[in-house]
Amino acid sequence: MLPVDIQKRLALKLKLNKIDNCGIVAPILLNELLAKLGHETKLVQGYCSVAGETCWHVWPEIGVQKFDIGYTIACLHDKEFAKCTMILHSNLAPGSSEPKTDTEVLDMWGVYQKDPREFWKKQSAQIQSFRAKVFRDGW
Repeated sequence: MLPVDIQKRLALKLKLNKIDNCGIVAPILLNELLAKLGHETKLVQGYCSVAGETCWHVWPEIGVQKFDIGYTIACLHDKEFAKCTMILHSNLAPGSSEPKTDTEVLDMWGVYQKDPREFWKKQSAQIQSFRAKVFRDGW
């Protein structure tokens, strides 16, 4: 299965299980799933720009290909969102305004960087169960 198809399938499963508003969990889970399926992935922290807004963001990459499951989920909720141009970039352009950040998300990113097991332990039982099922059932 192609990585882009894995991303779409995971986004649909998140939506069907009503946990598609899980923030940083989705890209981390996608990265882990892609790695489990044999892809050499890298989890990148950077920025996402859309409609004149810039936000702190995380996404997995395989080589130069970027996978933004947040965008995929947004398009599932609103087909019009697909008309937006979304740009993922590792660094802010000089003179850019301060990006939007969520301190809770940044804190959880820090936990994941230090200890992925601790990160998953801090997630809700529903997310932990979903993650276990994803890895148990295979793709």
